[in-house]
Amino acid sequence: MCSRAIVRPMPVAAANREQLLSILDKAKNPVAGGPKTFVVTGLGRPYLAAITSAQVTSGLVKFLDGATPQQARKMRAYLGQQLKTFETPVARGGVAVPGLLGARGLAFASDTRAGPVTAVNQNAVVLRALEKVALLKGPENAALATRARALGTRTANELKSELDFAYPATGQLAYSLIMRHGHPLLAQLEDGNHLKTTLDALGSLKVFAAPFAPVIARMKKRLPEIAFAGTEDLTGTPGHIYNAGFNAFRAEVARVEHKAIVTAHDLAHLETLARHDGLLTPGEKGLLARLKKRVS
Repeated sequence: MCSRAIVRPMPVAAANREQLLSILDKAKNPVAGGPKTFVVTGLGRPYLAAITSAQVTSGLVKFLDGATPQQARKMRAYLGQQLKTFETPVARGGVAVPGLLGARGLAFASDTRAGPVTAVNQNAVVLRALEKVALLKGPENAALATRARALGTRTANELKSELDFAYPATGQLAYSLIMRHGHPLLAQLEDGNHLKTTLDALGSLKVFAAPFAPVIARMKKRLPEIAFAGTEDLTGTPGHIYNAGFNAFRAEVARVEHKAIVTAHDLAHLETLARHDGLLTPGEKGLLARLKKRVS
């Protein structure tokens, strides 16, 4: 009678930790001597993006929990490399680009192949990642936390200034911008998917939250439905926030909301309209809930 060894699958967290470390082990910065970070390949010339380095940073913080002492030492070294990536200019293999505030701020390239173009959503995600490092506890993480807090402060300063330009109370919303002679210029109009990413990142901040409360309030006043709209309601088309279907439903709701009296019949009509494709999106649910408060 032969016996078989029982092969137990590796826990998901452990497998993900090893995968992340393997990716960083193999990463080759397009600039010789540049920091070790995630390199985007398969889309033409290899490049760095602020958002992918931020995702690596958040992953390293997450997977420190449960790591072996040897893995933890390696992960802290890689966290140091991510911080170096954020403060190093593109020409030297990092993602730092000129911003509005000079040395008091810190802005990041959305694609290092595209020159000094910075995207507000990517900068917001980087700030959230820096905050996670800044909140690490224990003497073994103290140097990283202190360094991340300093970089986060510069990033928060810059991002607040960027958003005052990119997310005004009226006028065009900007997804990305570029500095010319000390002044920001719009590089690409904002879209709904990236706006949601920015607002979600800002809304999750703790250490650096305070400066962005007015920005979030300004956008919720300008675009009330963004507070409850889901990905099914948004679009990635520059210059547009909501997709055509949700815009049409918003227009129908607005027509009803302008009535002096909203009836149960009005609400039933809108519910039927929302369910015509069999899908009730988060945005449609939110609008219907808002209208229910008006029903007489």
